[in-house]
Amino acid sequence: GEAFDKVAKLLGFPYPGGPYIEEHAKDGRLGAIKFPVPKPKEFNFSYAGLKTAVLYYTRDNPDYIRDDVAVNFQEVAIEHLIKVVSRAIESTKVKYLGIVGGVSVNKRLRHRFSLLAKEMGIRLHIPGLQHCTDNGVMIALAGAQRFEKFGPSDLSVDAVAREPLDKI
Repeated sequence: GEAFDKVAKLLGFPYPGGPYIEEHAKDGRLGAIKFPVPKPKEFNFSYAGLKTAVLYYTRDNPDYIRDDVAVNFQEVAIEHLIKVVSRAIESTKVKYLGIVGGVSVNKRLRHRFSLLAKEMGIRLHIPGLQHCTDNGVMIALAGAQRFEKFGPSDLSVDAVAREPLDKI
């Protein structure tokens, strides 16, 4: 999601930028721009090189077409993620995969992961659009860990937006 937001900012779209990238990608010409596909080692991945490539492209081509940048960035970003996740599935032999976070709203990402799940014979879970929000999974995980350690809450805890997770 962060990479989508940064590229969207480069293209002059408001925050959060992911939905604008997706919307403009619909009218872009796939293949019109050749952004580098990152070559991850193991299961680590980074979008730093891709974001830099978009920065240089927009800087060096002042008459760029935003829709073309959007579709080609989106495709490379998703393909990179698919490669890393498929490698992780092969290595770990998992049978279930969850795609979460704000970027999981992206229809192209959902489609590509649906194809991957079918190809690899795993079950895929992607929450409904209303549940695809940033940080929701981390908050749920922190709550589950707290519940495991301390049991149910008496609900007397004050909500603190910036509370470190180790203090919960």
